[in-house]
Amino acid sequence: MKKYVPYVTIALILINVIIFYLISMGGNYNEIVEKYAMYVPAVKNGEWYRVITHMFLHADTHHLFNNMIMLAAVGYSIEDDFGHVKFSIIYFVGGLGACALSAYTS
Repeated sequence: MKKYVPYVTIALILINVIIFYLISMGGNYNEIVEKYAMYVPAVKNGEWYRVITHMFLHADTHHLFNNMIMLAAVGYSIEDDFGHVKFSIIYFVGGLGACALSAYTS
């Protein structure tokens, strides 16, 4: 029996951890947040990249760890059930939905 490998889940976890590590090593977390976090006025001023970049920012190691544990657990199941491409779409649509909800409530 062939074992399923959740490539997208593993890649997303690695990307999130690497980005967090690079930001942590840079030392100026506040500057990164100011440039890439979800901030409605900045998005309205044309900084549309923020609707994607906010999905990869984490406030601290606890936030990163908890999110990555949930991504590993839930992502594995969803990717197994729906496949790599559909899971990628679900992940990014979820992130965009979170962005929209954040914009709506702020």
